[in-house]
Amino acid sequence: MSVLIAYATKYGCAEKCARMLAEKLNDKADLCDLKKDKKADPAAYDTVIVGGSMYMGRVTKETAAFCQKHADTLKGKRTGFFICAMAEGEDLRQELEASFPEDLRASALAAECFGGECIISRLKPFHKFIYTKVAKTEEDMTKIDTEAIDRFAGAINQ
Repeated sequence: MSVLIAYATKYGCAEKCARMLAEKLNDKADLCDLKKDKKADPAAYDTVIVGGSMYMGRVTKETAAFCQKHADTLKGKRTGFFICAMAEGEDLRQELEASFPEDLRASALAAECFGGECIISRLKPFHKFIYTKVAKTEEDMTKIDTEAIDRFAGAINQ
């Protein structure tokens, strides 16, 4: 089976998680950074996984645009959707639901949050200011959920 993992990331967490996921899949996956490849076409793949990082409660615009542009194609594929976010609990569930259209999520094999990561040295000055005020820390934070990635891969591999 052919697998596409299409993702968009701002500071690298979604790419890191997409690569981790690709290593756990039974089939070789093609990775596609939606910020660099504007012409990504899911039509040639049996399975399409779409993911992106969250900022201010929204998934990256490239991820949302990809889902909107290819909605009809995605409905006929084996799909999975993921976000990378630092939110927890009910906020996290709401962010995941808001990131992808309900009709696409309803037929997906998997939909998960893979956690998040914030490496202070990578942030633009304004984002660093906001992060340090909200998180009340100036330390790097990594909360990548490898169990969620394993669950997701298991669902796709079935």
